[in-house]
Amino acid sequence: MENKSYQEKRDENTAKRKKAQAERAKVKKQMQAEAKSIVSKARHLVKNCGLTNMQVANCAGLDHSTVMGFFSGRKPVVRIETAMALLKAAGYRLKIEPIEPENDVYRHLRRVSLPPIEKK
Repeated sequence: MENKSYQEKRDENTAKRKKAQAERAKVKKQMQAEAKSIVSKARHLVKNCGLTNMQVANCAGLDHSTVMGFFSGRKPVVRIETAMALLKAAGYRLKIEPIEPENDVYRHLRRVSLPPIEKK
């Protein structure tokens, strides 16, 4: 049995940490891109729902300035509650569904399996 020196163990741990950090950064970047895509789609749906900005604000229970920031892009990412309220005002809602297994980067870490994906 080979005994590793303190420095070798430390180097291994450092390499593992850097690898984990790189993976987290990659996933974060993917999630940010997906969040921007969702907000962009929501922005398009709400803009084209037939309501004025003031009507959207009133229906969503939001300040007019919040709605204007959303439409202008000054607020590229909004809180989930805000997005849900804006979509509801436009006649839409968010839907939660499982990630396809081949795109689920954390599947191997979970102890509980996800329900099977329904085929449409």
